[in-house]
Amino acid sequence: MTIFIASPSDLDSERETIRSAVDKINIAVGANHDLRLRVTTSENAVRDYGRPQSLINPLVRECDLFIGLLSRRWGTPTGEYDSGFEEEFETAISRRRNEDRPQILIWFKQPSAEELSDPGERLKKVLEFKSKLEKEHITYIQTFREIAEFSDQLQLSLFRAVLKELQHDQIHSPEGSMSSGHAIAEAPSEQPVDEAREQIASTLEAYLSLVTGKAGEHRYDSDRLLLFSLAASKDDEPIPPHTANRLYSRRQDISLSVAEHRLWTRGFLSDLWVGRTDSTRRVLPFWYFLSPYEGWTLEDLSDYVYQFLNDSDLSVACGALEFMRRIVIRPKALWGDVTTDAAIDHQDIAIQVPGSVVERWQEMLNGGGRQEAAISYLASMAMSRDVPLLNILIAKVIDPTIVVDVRAIRDNICGDPSGLIGLAVKSFGVPLEWQRTLILHGVPTANPSNLEALLHGRHKDDGLRLLAFEQLSKMGKLSADGLAALLWAEDVELQHRALQYALRDETPDYRSAAGKAFAQKSPSDKQKQRDLVLLALISTASELESMAFGPTKSIDAWEALCLQANESNLELARKVFDADGDEFTDVLKGVANIDSDVLDYIAAKVRKASLIYLTRVKSSSRTEGDGDRARKEFHRNHWLTLEAARFALAVLGAGQDVTALTVAQERDYVRDPRVCRALIDLAGTSVAKKLIQGNNARDAEIAATWLANSPAASEPDFLDLLYSAHGNVRMIALRALAARSSYEELINLMASYRQRAEGYFYNVVVELDRLLYAPGGKHPLHPKLSIDLPII
Repeated sequence: MTIFIASPSDLDSERETIRSAVDKINIAVGANHDLRLRVTTSENAVRDYGRPQSLINPLVRECDLFIGLLSRRWGTPTGEYDSGFEEEFETAISRRRNEDRPQILIWFKQPSAEELSDPGERLKKVLEFKSKLEKEHITYIQTFREIAEFSDQLQLSLFRAVLKELQHDQIHSPEGSMSSGHAIAEAPSEQPVDEAREQIASTLEAYLSLVTGKAGEHRYDSDRLLLFSLAASKDDEPIPPHTANRLYSRRQDISLSVAEHRLWTRGFLSDLWVGRTDSTRRVLPFWYFLSPYEGWTLEDLSDYVYQFLNDSDLSVACGALEFMRRIVIRPKALWGDVTTDAAIDHQDIAIQVPGSVVERWQEMLNGGGRQEAAISYLASMAMSRDVPLLNILIAKVIDPTIVVDVRAIRDNICGDPSGLIGLAVKSFGVPLEWQRTLILHGVPTANPSNLEALLHGRHKDDGLRLLAFEQLSKMGKLSADGLAALLWAEDVELQHRALQYALRDETPDYRSAAGKAFAQKSPSDKQKQRDLVLLALISTASELESMAFGPTKSIDAWEALCLQANESNLELARKVFDADGDEFTDVLKGVANIDSDVLDYIAAKVRKASLIYLTRVKSSSRTEGDGDRARKEFHRNHWLTLEAARFALAVLGAGQDVTALTVAQERDYVRDPRVCRALIDLAGTSVAKKLIQGNNARDAEIAATWLANSPAASEPDFLDLLYSAHGNVRMIALRALAARSSYEELINLMASYRQRAEGYFYNVVVELDRLLYAPGGKHPLHPKLSIDLPII
């Protein structure tokens, strides 16, 4: 919407006030392009040969709103009229009579009494012009004295002008859609009537009524106004989560303009990228709105989302790639038209790959902040038909790190996962999601050397190590070096399983080789742990027993014997515990000046080893007395045995121990998560709920997972957990509910979730939105997409 300002040179402040008001209107209620307010003046005229005013008049003929300002000056003659202002006004009036445009607003600055007493020639002409407008009722005029008064009048008048322009466009636009200024996938020819313009007009009318203090027929909706304003802004500001969620709660009554739909899509894609590895961080629901037209196909959705790859906000661009990865979209612009999926030799580049496809991938992989998202998408979507494309990218991509990634993806497709596994084991933390996903899919068919590689390296993913260990165990291909790597794993259970695997092997050479490899891998700060495991590996049970109870009374030998957990020595472990380690302390009691704390420490070490022994034997070999032993040690509350005693009591104890264990678990942080799991297995649902309500997020998540897998858990249990302070607990509960609920029941849950007094969480709404409306979710067929797709 173009505004032309006509005024002589004595109203500079007023012209700046108009520009400022226009900026505010653009932020608050302007529409993207079609209704963006733009100011022009005589200064915007083309400087060229000819009568100067004739170069200004085209601006008047093109404007949608003519604003005339007069004060004391009338202006300079143009050769055809007394002033430029007069010619510009007459041009506007003439056009208005013939075309019903532009809208015209005229202001006069009120002269002082002194000026009126002696007006002079210039002011006389202004007053004569004002009198003419009033007598002939040519147009509505307004007067003002101070700039503040003018500003108030101007804002109201501009709002009215915008509303009128909206109504004009609605009449002349059969589709009723607002242009977003960005290309959008062509919609099907038969579309439902777009109500967005009506809603926007009603919102603006209500706002105008609020500003003027006049009663209006429409309710003022600040959220709807903000959505429209942000969509109109040229600054690409994101939609606030609070606003989005309040609007989403009224989703069935809201129609989005093209600009609003684009705004919300951008927010949704950004939110998807930010929360890609942690769904608890998601705050923007949008699946309900995502397909704006009935009958959209996968190709329509693909074309629409593809446009956001060029977004100036990198989180939006990366989110578009993440979206396409999750919903399995392969736009032709990124993959070409190759239809065969036959196996292709990875050296064969005979298949023609369009240059535009290669250039697009180069653009994403060579820099600009999209490499992580692009590689993840490439790894998830590439198949054998795409090997020629991957070969070209390997040759043309600049970043050597990305080249390594692409080569690993290509080789994995062609049956060689060694490069992919090499990337994973070199990571300092958990491997990247795309690496881990491809490896998990390949474990069942991987060869022993690749599986062995997963056991080594500096990565922190003991889950991958466990899978590789299990597969190698089935194959009987676990090397001594691989076993040694497992014995140094962070996971206590993985260490134990590896040790038990080694002890089952009756071949002394294998155990000796494993012990040697284990010793070589030992960190400098874990010498004690190394010595104990080495003893357990290279010694038989009888050898360890001889060392433990021979003349030297080796405590290390006793601990190593307990690590072996050989059931033939079970009664010996009970005897040693019951004797409080006397056999190991008696030899020292006769030593002069022996500190009682030393004796206490030795006895505690012996009891701790015995308890560990009792927890590792088969449950059928345990007795009620074992529970009594664990209970006794638990109540000793000895600093050295504290954690081992809690775990032992949770494994060996009974119902009478639940209260004491629960109090201790809530009071103190326990490093070993097995203690929490064992406690819940012992106590059941009531303690699981209690731990969920506590402050320990890890224990709460363990308890929620246990509850989700428990047949005794009921629907009300999970409904309550949707309001938990722990984000992961909410997600676990919601997915458990979804597995037990129909589509209609989830619809009811969406409606009722916001109603509880304690408030609600956005990530639950986001996940419900996905479950209900995302392709592949609970809806039997997406309400707008005419296709069925895998769940994301």
